[in-house]
Amino acid sequence: MTAPSPAADRRPKRPKVFGRLWLPALGLLAGLALPASSDAVDAPRPAGGESHAEAELKLPPCLTPEMLQKAAGPDAAAYWQEMMPVFSRMAAAITDDEEVIAAALLHDVLEDTDVKASELQFEFGARVRKYVEGESENKRPELPAEETWKVRKTETIDYMQSGATEEERIIALADKLSNLRTCYRDYREHGDAVWEKFNMKDKAMHAWYYKAIRDALGKLQDTEAWMEFSALVDKLFLDVGIEL
Repeated sequence: MTAPSPAADRRPKRPKVFGRLWLPALGLLAGLALPASSDAVDAPRPAGGESHAEAELKLPPCLTPEMLQKAAGPDAAAYWQEMMPVFSRMAAAITDDEEVIAAALLHDVLEDTDVKASELQFEFGARVRKYVEGESENKRPELPAEETWKVRKTETIDYMQSGATEEERIIALADKLSNLRTCYRDYREHGDAVWEKFNMKDKAMHAWYYKAIRDALGKLQDTEAWMEFSALVDKLFLDVGIEL
């Protein structure tokens, strides 16, 4: 057997993605205390019996706390608290594919942080990069976001209808369910003022988009996550006063 060369021994290795154990680690990396919940990620105990807080987690250096805070926005703690149950549900009910789960949780990283696609691929592999790129919009930064909103959403709908893989639809469903949960909670608290925080202020356009993306993700209609998403679309916009 030929011994590995010294250069090969020094080659940096991509860290392991820890599946459900890896998910709360991102929250810990961001410096957030995630409250215990019946919906929280049920992390398996690593070999040796230590808890996930005690285990040594090899997290990617390109995902700094600052980058995660930037991706999450000003209310980062609420963001991660909202995201964790969504991806736990997705992992349990739709897929146990670690790379799909990783891509789902990282879906906004290329859009909203300085992480480059090549860094993402180095840390997590080509599959995760492909899925995150597929979930990333063409933001057209040279134009005002409100002017490109419908074009961007139409591109997403069309891709989910005809070009997306099942894995990409799973990632999109987790994203949209998380967004809609937050939107519904905020609507109940603030009423129509909630629409002012979006680039698109017209609530009827949001109703159009969520109905269309629900239809585009219809191949997942037998999953618990899609059923919750569908019911929440109807509930939110019924409360808003828009007939779908």
